[in-house]
Amino acid sequence: MDIIGIMTGNSLDACDLVLTRFKENEMKDLAFSSFPVSKNLQKDILLLKKKIQNKEIILESISYDLFFIEVHRRYIKWIASCVKKFLKYHSLNPKDIDAIGFHGQTLDHNPPSVAKTPEDVYTLQMGSGDYLSDLTKILVISDFRSDDIINGGEGAPLIPPHNEHFAQMLGLSDCIFYNAGNTSNLAVIQNKKVIQGFDSGPFNEFSDYLVRFYKKEFFDKDSHWGLKGKLDENLLSLLFQKAAVCATNQNFFLMRPPKSADPSLYGFKYSLKPKTDEEFYQMLHTVQYFSGYIAAYSLKYIQQKTLPDMFVLFGGGWKNKVSFQAFCDLLTGKGFELKEHQKDFEKIRAMFLNEPKFLKPKGAEYMEARLMADLAYSFIQKKHWTNSRLTGVKKLVVLGKKSQPDPSRTSYFDLVSRANKGWQS
Repeated sequence: MDIIGIMTGNSLDACDLVLTRFKENEMKDLAFSSFPVSKNLQKDILLLKKKIQNKEIILESISYDLFFIEVHRRYIKWIASCVKKFLKYHSLNPKDIDAIGFHGQTLDHNPPSVAKTPEDVYTLQMGSGDYLSDLTKILVISDFRSDDIINGGEGAPLIPPHNEHFAQMLGLSDCIFYNAGNTSNLAVIQNKKVIQGFDSGPFNEFSDYLVRFYKKEFFDKDSHWGLKGKLDENLLSLLFQKAAVCATNQNFFLMRPPKSADPSLYGFKYSLKPKTDEEFYQMLHTVQYFSGYIAAYSLKYIQQKTLPDMFVLFGGGWKNKVSFQAFCDLLTGKGFELKEHQKDFEKIRAMFLNEPKFLKPKGAEYMEARLMADLAYSFIQKKHWTNSRLTGVKKLVVLGKKSQPDPSRTSYFDLVSRANKGWQS
C-alpha cells in the first residue's frame, strides 16, 4: 500500500511530503519533497492563530468566520498544489496512490494536562479532508488527534508509535527518539517497543519569534545570530519559571507525563523585546540554549532506571548549533545548570551506562510527514494507535476520519477537527 504523508508544522515554513510503501510490518520510503509556503499565506495563518489566542474568534463557531474560511481555502488549495507538484516531480500516477495521510494545520491545542476544566479540553486543527480529497482525487485520512482527545487522551504526541516503526527500519532495539520542532517531544524505545513518550516543551518557538520580531526573518539560519550572543543566566531561570505556564498556573516543565504542549502556552515570549543588536544576540542565544536545556531536563521523567545511550534526533531544531550543543553538554556534564536543577541533571547522567551517542538518520527530516502516512495506514488496517502510557487515553481507539473524492459535493463541513472546542455538547 503506497501512501503520501503530509505535514505542515507549527513553524509554518513548508509543506513536507513523503511517499511510503507499507507491506505488513515493513515501511519503505519511495520519495520525499518539501515545498515552501508563501509569505502571504504564512502571515495570514500566523494572524489567524493570534486572533484565536486573543479570543477575537469564537472557536465553537470558527467554521463560519469569514477570515478563517478564506485562510482555510487558500491553505487547502496550497496543500493540493503541493501534492500535484510532488506527483509530477517524482513521475507518479495519482491512481497508484492508495491514500493521503493529512494532519492539517494546528491552530490551538488545550489537552487535559493543561486545561482548567474538562469542558475546556479541545484540539483545533484546520484542514478539510473532504476538500483535499476532491482536489486531488485521492482518498484522504485526516483529523487524527480528535479521537484520542474525545476518549480522554492528550491528543499528542502521536509520533512515539511511529518512532518504534522507524527504529525497526534502522535496526535499533533500544534508543530515545527526540523531535525538535516548534515543541520538542521524545519517545523511549526498549526491546523494540515504545514504552513512553511525551512533550518536553518549546524548542523553536521562542527563537523563531525573536528572529521574526527583530530581524523580520523566519528563523536563525545556521545559528548565525545566536552564536554571537552569550548566556544570560537570569533570563534562563526566568524562562524555566515563565515560558510554559498552564491555565491552572502549573509550570509545564514540572508536570509529570502524560502531557502535551502547544504554542498557546508560550505567551511569555511576547515579553522578549530586544532594543539593540547586543540585547537581541544575548536573548536569542539564551532561548536557544533553553531549548536544549528543557530537552535534557525532561529526561528526568523517563520511568526506567537506565537510559538508552543512543539518541535518534529529528526535526529542524537540531540544526541550531546552540541548542544541539547545550543538549550534548548537559548530558555529559559540561553545560551550565541552574543551581536548583544540578541534582536532577546528576541523576539523569547517572542513568546512562555509556556516554550518549547521537544519530541523525537519512529521512529523519520527513519523520512527521511519514507519521501521517503511518497513521493513515493504521486507520485503513483498523489498528489502534495510542494507549494510556503515551497520551492517557482511556480506551484503545482507531484514529482518523476518511474522506472519499465526491464530484457531487459542493459544501464542506469538516474545516476543523471534530474535537474543536465545544465537542462535548
